[in-house]
Amino acid sequence: MSCYLLQLKFILSTVLTGTGDKKMIPIIFGYRSKPTVEGAFKTEFPGCRKKTFHGVVKVTKWFTLFFIPVIPFSSRLYIGCNVCGLRNELTGEQKEKMFELISKNKCCA
Repeated sequence: MSCYLLQLKFILSTVLTGTGDKKMIPIIFGYRSKPTVEGAFKTEFPGCRKKTFHGVVKVTKWFTLFFIPVIPFSSRLYIGCNVCGLRNELTGEQKEKMFELISKNKCCA
């Protein structure tokens, strides 16, 4: 058993049995990703070479405290094809062009 697991086992046993002078309250924290659709546009996708609507999705990672999202700490923008299912992450320059396309098409923004 690794050192980390031994420490975790000791902490959990202390919390559950209440040994010691003070009772400990477990703090549950972690992260989760939340996708939001930014828009869609019609063009040829480089993966499948089909001209159809493609969705632009922003995925934000949130720090959670007791399963409640508290602080966003990273976000990425992806374009996904509805035909082949492939998705590509967009860089800074590509993001600007993508929002121009979405605003021109006025499809689902």
